[in-house]
Amino acid sequence: MTNSLSAAQFEETIDGVTARIREWVALGVPGIVWIRYVSEASRDVVLDRLSADRPIERIEFHPPDPRDSANWFEEQLRGTTVGERLPVVAVLFSRLLGAGEEGVSAAFRSLNLGRETIARLPIIQLWWMPASAAPRAVAEALDLASWFQIRMTLGEIGFDRDAEPSSRGMQTSRGSIGDESVESLEEAVARQRRLAESDALSYLPQLAAALTRLANVYRENRQLEEAEAAYVESLSIYRRLADADPDTHLPDVAMAANNLSNSLSGLGRREEARAIAEESVRIRRQLAQERPDAFLPDLASSLNNLAIRLSDVSRHDEALAFVEESVRIRRQLAQERPDAFLPDLASSLNNLAAILSDLRRREEALAFVEESVRIYRQLAQQRPDAFLPDLALSLNNLAAGLNDLGRNEQALAVAEESVRIYRQLAQKRPDAFLPDLARSLAVLGGVLLQDRPTEAMEPLAEAIHILTPLFSRLPEAHARLIRFIRGLYIRATQSAEVAPDEALLAPVAAILEKLPMVEPSNPE
Repeated sequence: MTNSLSAAQFEETIDGVTARIREWVALGVPGIVWIRYVSEASRDVVLDRLSADRPIERIEFHPPDPRDSANWFEEQLRGTTVGERLPVVAVLFSRLLGAGEEGVSAAFRSLNLGRETIARLPIIQLWWMPASAAPRAVAEALDLASWFQIRMTLGEIGFDRDAEPSSRGMQTSRGSIGDESVESLEEAVARQRRLAESDALSYLPQLAAALTRLANVYRENRQLEEAEAAYVESLSIYRRLADADPDTHLPDVAMAANNLSNSLSGLGRREEARAIAEESVRIRRQLAQERPDAFLPDLASSLNNLAIRLSDVSRHDEALAFVEESVRIRRQLAQERPDAFLPDLASSLNNLAAILSDLRRREEALAFVEESVRIYRQLAQQRPDAFLPDLALSLNNLAAGLNDLGRNEQALAVAEESVRIYRQLAQKRPDAFLPDLARSLAVLGGVLLQDRPTEAMEPLAEAIHILTPLFSRLPEAHARLIRFIRGLYIRATQSAEVAPDEALLAPVAAILEKLPMVEPSNPE
């Protein structure tokens, strides 16, 4: 690089923007990349270079009615070509300028409402926004902007260099994230950190977003301690940004707090997880009071999460109030936009059933988990890759609920279906789904224990076998569950009048002796 350009300036050149987009596309991460540009000629040069690497479909953003932009745009995106790799779509907003300022405002208000569905589509979206319209667009869709994976600016600085950057060979499937992907994201974080040191105002938001994505991948790979560290730093940055600009970054703080809460829970740090979840609810309740159309979905998400965190620390009555509020909001949203909010409703129904079960209100719990299963089964038929894990979780809870009510034969069939699904998922992604398979095997063993203790021993022993190496790496995260499963296994051996497998139990006992006593966790 020549001495005339700083690193920040290079980021805004044709070469710099092309390199960053190539880097992002190579990661195979779906979602929205926002590019503010000055010159259409420069934009087209970047697109031509990117198109030489792989096909890029283009969507001219000009809905017939700007007020219905979200529905129109979703239809356009769903019509893109699907292949082995995630499709890359360039969304060109220049024609929207013809609708005038009010048209731009109406269009982005609509996109704001449909943000979750649009942002979660399995497509890499490159949103090209003319600089003249960018401020109004962002002002009308602040919460949509929090879904942008990265943001960049294509300026008018010229720069030539001898060679184009070469992209690493990377996994492009969202469901299969390998070491190269993690390494590339770590490099992206390091790169944003260097840029933020020279220009914090411009690059701290991008650093926080990069840390969040890296943390998400760590979690998917079960690198829970690394994920927590990245989430903590991301939250710290967003809090700093919100101190200076609360209107823009308070939603980011709430999102980051929600993420960190889930991460802490995965590490078994339940009280800390609950406290952070409460912070997320406080912020999102305030935002939803000011702009319910924009922030009610986010509030429902945080309420759902807080209910789980309270239940984790046995505060079930308090948890019930929050999950019921989440269900009310999501049921209303799903009536208005079932395509966007039915999955969220099913999630809250599942958690409501689990909490009612904890409160021994089992008949009520059964009705809600059955509704959750119906929704997830319908969704999984349409998109098995996205919703089979959710279906398996709801089936697991349904089996436990049926078993609690003495409907053992029905419970057995449902538990076996849950195990089949999780076994299939764990074969493809063991790091992500082996703990869930162990949990479903525990439920199956618990069902069999009622009348067939000898048969119950096999799934319970398999569950212990699966969990033991995970337990040895993260004892606090798995102590409750493995203690519960061990208890079921010992009961099964006693009922069957068979000696337990001491070689199976000894490693678990050795670790448990070093931990403080905790209440065993039911695997629902």
